[in-house]
Amino acid sequence: MRSNKLRRLTACSFVLLFIFSMSGRSHSQIQKFAVIGDFGTNNKCGTNELAVANLVNSWNPSFIITTGDNIYYGRNNTTQALCLDEHVNDFDSSIAKYYGKYYSQNSLLNNFFPSIGDHDIAGEIDLDPRPGYYLAAYKEYFALPGNERYYTFLRGNIRFICINNDFGGKSTWTGGGVYSDTTVWEPDGIDSNSVQALWVKSLLDTSTAKWHVIYQHKPIYYSFIQGHLDKYPRVKWPFKKWGADIVINGDLHWYERVRKGNMTYISNGLGGGLYDPLFEDTMKNFVRLPESRILYNDTLGAQLVEEFKDSLVFKFINVKNQIIDRYVLLQPRTVKIRSLIEGYYNPSTGRMFPDTLKLYLAKATAPYSVVDSAKALTDSLGNGLFRFSNAKYDSLYYIIAVHRNSVETWSRTPVKFDDELQYDFTSDSSKAYGNNLTKKGTKWCIYSGDSVRDGVVDGADLSIISNEASGYITGYRQGDLTGDRIVDASDLMVVNNNVFRYVSVKKPSLSPTGEYYVQP
Repeated sequence: MRSNKLRRLTACSFVLLFIFSMSGRSHSQIQKFAVIGDFGTNNKCGTNELAVANLVNSWNPSFIITTGDNIYYGRNNTTQALCLDEHVNDFDSSIAKYYGKYYSQNSLLNNFFPSIGDHDIAGEIDLDPRPGYYLAAYKEYFALPGNERYYTFLRGNIRFICINNDFGGKSTWTGGGVYSDTTVWEPDGIDSNSVQALWVKSLLDTSTAKWHVIYQHKPIYYSFIQGHLDKYPRVKWPFKKWGADIVINGDLHWYERVRKGNMTYISNGLGGGLYDPLFEDTMKNFVRLPESRILYNDTLGAQLVEEFKDSLVFKFINVKNQIIDRYVLLQPRTVKIRSLIEGYYNPSTGRMFPDTLKLYLAKATAPYSVVDSAKALTDSLGNGLFRFSNAKYDSLYYIIAVHRNSVETWSRTPVKFDDELQYDFTSDSSKAYGNNLTKKGTKWCIYSGDSVRDGVVDGADLSIISNEASGYITGYRQGDLTGDRIVDASDLMVVNNNVFRYVSVKKPSLSPTGEYYVQP
């Protein structure tokens, strides 16, 4: 008896150590960086670049990228005449002054990577007869890769691609301050078939990086006033098709996250410039995109981006240190599913023993054929990340959860497959087809006990578990319904209860005559 107790303690100790080590690996931060946009004001005319800079510097990021307008109020400034006499017409006033820890003219030491904005190219209102005069100063000031107008760099697992999609030079402002994309300064073009775009496509085709982040100044998809929602059609490149993971923009002085075509587009322009009051209560004919997930401009702020083993986490934080938005980017075709296994779950701790779970995606219509599958190790909260390869975006599928000694469980309805798909079986019994879940504490769990894997908990399962329990069999066994690596009375209790309840799989099916019905 003493040896059996020792074996049980050893098995449990191993599992607890395994859980601890898994938790430490999955939550370990790899690197972090900051994103600022439309900031280069030197605190002139009621702006507050200093507050944003203090916030960003407090994070101590490894490096900073910008979404443009790194300098405002250039030479021949007229619009800010009522501000202080000193105009910001040098980058030291907006870069070195606030972000000198990251900026360096030594390319080997530089950790400040800007993109070009319209103010960087043309000042506030460009009356200078020399086209591109300000951009020349921009290139002289920064030490950036490639031609410095658009470039790429690699930091760890992330490939950053900075694009110059702005329109600049002497003709930026036309018709009394109305933008036009008909005059393009960038000599390599801004169309999707331009030299610059083909360079981006080739880079994405050949890159072996885990993540690909596009950043630029002009926005792609955004909320705006009626008639101006498609101001920049030439910069709408097929980034998702080419292999990018996310696109970050500036220009508009607010924060907005848009999800369109299985791609996330973020506008980040609250780095220090004056607010754009473009909300329903301040501007007539304002149109909020239906794909807009959040639109915010109450307070200035910036983004803190953290890389983990399985994700990039984008946080927009305002200068009051409030997290306004948190977006988790997973690898393409990766979905997050939460499920708890009845025998493995302890409601008093809210944790379960992690184990491997396999998911299948089945078509939404009869005969409900399986189109894809993925396998993952869940964590102690039941979360698992499952990466599929064959499922089609925007198609409807049933989710089928299969565990080695539990009852096959289907989602209540088909769900739309995309990169943001998340499904939680634990929140309500209705999340499973036929309400086929059991409640432990406040969570709903997948029934345990189908060790034979025939879709029903019955005498065959009871026989396997009884035989293994009689010998105190240890290890990763089909009869171990509690996950503690030993088959004993606790496992027999689980299977006995579910045999008595006639627990079995519930899923959509067809009768012999082709009529739809629910299997008992």
